[in-house]
Amino acid sequence: MNVGMNRLGNFSALSSKLSYRRAELLVAFATMLVTFDLMLKMEGLYIYVTEYYRSSKRQRELYDRGLTLTLKSKHILGLAFDIAIIDKNGKFLKEDDTKMYGILGSWWESHGGVWGGRWKIGDGHDVYHFQHN
Repeated sequence: MNVGMNRLGNFSALSSKLSYRRAELLVAFATMLVTFDLMLKMEGLYIYVTEYYRSSKRQRELYDRGLTLTLKSKHILGLAFDIAIIDKNGKFLKEDDTKMYGILGSWWESHGGVWGGRWKIGDGHDVYHFQHN
């Protein structure tokens, strides 16, 4: 009986550490996102988050359609988002409209994030994707 309690106790301690680590990651990610948003607003641009959390089922659907490269996306953990940039006139900027996604991607990477613009998907790159590392 004591052995089982020790194992349960160890598991509970590990579970608490994992939950705490996940909370730390989410806070760091949220901080990066808020800073990112403020930087854009200073440039007169806004972001529209097109996708944040994604279920495993949704990830599978996107994978089956060739719209993602993995079934183990950071979206499933709530540590990634896809955006559209909106200019001062309310126009959505597409990949071929501007180099702004590259500028933002470089900024995101310089702050420890991962930018999907480096990943080739189909005929293009996933410039709309940003995730916590």
